[in-house]
Amino acid sequence: MALLHVEGLAESDGVVFKTIPAGKYPMRIVGVEETVSGPNSKHPGSPMLKIKAKVEEGNTGEGTTMYMNIMLPTPGMDFDIKQKSIDRIKRLLVACGITEALNEFDTADLMGKSFQAVLSLKTEAGLTTNNIVDQLPMNS
Repeated sequence: MALLHVEGLAESDGVVFKTIPAGKYPMRIVGVEETVSGPNSKHPGSPMLKIKAKVEEGNTGEGTTMYMNIMLPTPGMDFDIKQKSIDRIKRLLVACGITEALNEFDTADLMGKSFQAVLSLKTEAGLTTNNIVDQLPMNS
């Protein structure tokens, strides 16, 4: 066994997923990663974008980090699921001010972009978390 010293452990409230009230919040994208969905997802091993965003300063919950996963469309994907993926990507791009009608984009172009996130509260297995349910342009 080992004796571990963790500074701040005694003062911690132990809450891992801090939530903020449901509503609209200005957020800034601070991370974009192309990855694959995990084994517990509806479509394990599917390519997806993992977006990391933070509530901007001066707002309720400022600095709170939220994640949003968007499946990337693949050729063998069911038509309805594929269209939903395409629509979610387009909605995020438009909300971030990227409006060129192209069939490709550089994920680096999303870094630092701001958008209005519509947040809900979701409770699953007794754990309440925020969920980004929509993305709107900042002037919405």
